Amino acid sequence: MSENQNFRSSFRGFHREDVVHYIEYLNNRYQTELNQLRGENQALRAELDKRPGDSDRVEELEAALAQARTELEQARKALAQAKTETSADTGPELEAYRRAERTERMARERASLLASQAYSALAEAREDLTQAEERLASVTMQTQAQIDRLREAVTAGRQTLARVQETLSDIAQAAK
Repeated sequence: MSENQNFRSSFRGFHREDVVHYIEYLNNRYQTELNQLRGENQALRAELDKRPGDSDRVEELEAALAQARTELEQARKALAQAKTETSADTGPELEAYRRAERTERMARERASLLASQAYSALAEAREDLTQAEERLASVTMQTQAQIDRLREAVTAGRQTLARVQETLSDIAQAAK
């Protein structure tokens, strides 16, 4: 049936069966659209639930970053110790200092790389979540608009049925 239903007229109103069929049609269409939107909603939620793999990668990167920071701190301590130790022979001290400096530089570079990777993974996960949230908001708004249209149609149908009932009542009283 079309959206602009033309009801056959009868004495003082519309044919009751036309109105009932139209209301059933609207109800069936509403159920179909509602089921479709629920399916889309479930698909979006499933897609959102698949994203935790990114959090595992972020945790792995954060652990590596923490380890690199620990190594950096150890290198700094070794450097400080090498600086404070006084020795008659400066050769081993200088070599220890250079090793500590090298270790510190490598740890700093590794920590910087891991931090960059972690920030990149977090930004990507944040963007994915933002997009999923926007899609969910859009589907929610569409669902609400369709529910509102259905409520209006049901209300109009009830009003029509009330008028039909009133007309039938008037006819019944006039027939007495």
